Amino acid sequence: MKKSKRFLSLILSLILISSVMVMHSIPSEAAVKYGYVDYSYLNLRSAPTTSAKKITKLSRNDTVEILSSNKGWYRVNAFHNGKIYKGYVSSGYIHSGYAPGAQNGYVNNPALNLRKGADVSYSKITVLSKNDPVKVLQTIGKWSLVSVVHKGTTYTGYVAKRYLVIGKSAGKTVSPSSTASSASSSSSKVIYLTFDDGPGPYTKKLLDVLDKYNVKATFFVTNQFPKYQNMIGEEARRGHTVAVHTYTHDFASIYKSQTAFWNDIDKMNSLIKKQTGKKSDILRFPGGSSNAVSKKYCKGIMTKLTANASGHGFVYADWNVDSRDAGGTTTSSGVASNVKKGCAKHKTSVVLMHDIKSYSVNAVEDIIKWGLKNGFSFKAMTKSSSMAHHGHLNN
Repeated sequence: MKKSKRFLSLILSLILISSVMVMHSIPSEAAVKYGYVDYSYLNLRSAPTTSAKKITKLSRNDTVEILSSNKGWYRVNAFHNGKIYKGYVSSGYIHSGYAPGAQNGYVNNPALNLRKGADVSYSKITVLSKNDPVKVLQTIGKWSLVSVVHKGTTYTGYVAKRYLVIGKSAGKTVSPSSTASSASSSSSKVIYLTFDDGPGPYTKKLLDVLDKYNVKATFFVTNQFPKYQNMIGEEARRGHTVAVHTYTHDFASIYKSQTAFWNDIDKMNSLIKKQTGKKSDILRFPGGSSNAVSKKYCKGIMTKLTANASGHGFVYADWNVDSRDAGGTTTSSGVASNVKKGCAKHKTSVVLMHDIKSYSVNAVEDIIKWGLKNGFSFKAMTKSSSMAHHGHLNN
């Protein structure tokens, strides 16, 4: 009888201990992801509270491995000055994706082990092949933390850095800003993803999706949603092209005269400079150069504005692929289908989308996957890019 009571007491104790462990368990680490610090000096702490001991100060663009999240804090492995630190950071200062300036390269070893940690004692994730493209996120002594594409699958892990060639792809030099996950830069099929009318509430999500695939895009920005002005600077920091659309996006106001139009554009470009440090020299007319609605406010204004754009220091861009996200298509699958069908018809596609539409932002990952699979490269527009002019003016 006494033995039975002791056994029952032991069982109850184990149940109690298990309950306590569950209550205080650390959030799941199943979905490990990477990000970077977007603050000049960010305290890494020993616990998820501002009163906890400071471990070190992280610097802007330091890479972090996000292990778990809980009530505004991330538990991370942080890479700072060639060392790895474990601790907690405020999640508001961490951006998902890879830090600006992460270097591209390739594997220069026929069978290179990708490991879970920066030492040969860590288990092997996979064996990389020679010429596999890599993006170096951080270097720790003799090891590099990399994102690598191997046999069509993207892995993140550690490799001995002596087996990497940095600043080049297999056979050619590349710039750090080139798209590692895109199709080869020698591809003759190019997609320029362009987004009008933002930034808005979905822009941050879009930037994170683009970061995931290291795809660069072009944002024709407005000040329709002043609450999200700071995202203009974020677009530039993440390596995208920021271009002018309009400050107000009020057709009646901007198209009533040439003076009104250029005043609006100058005001927007001043805001761009404030956010990014420089003005833009690429412009997209609201409604495109071929819009007819401007006739209601000033007859012939588009003919004059397009002719005078270069005198104001701009090249103007239209598009040759319309996602129709502002013209009746209101589902992500529909937007993706429209873009795929349009891009399939062109070697160089300038795609019109809107980052203020949630269903458009939700379609982007599908579009990128399709483009990469079908041999397209994704690029941000520059002044020398194809501008896809409509070729006809309706006013």
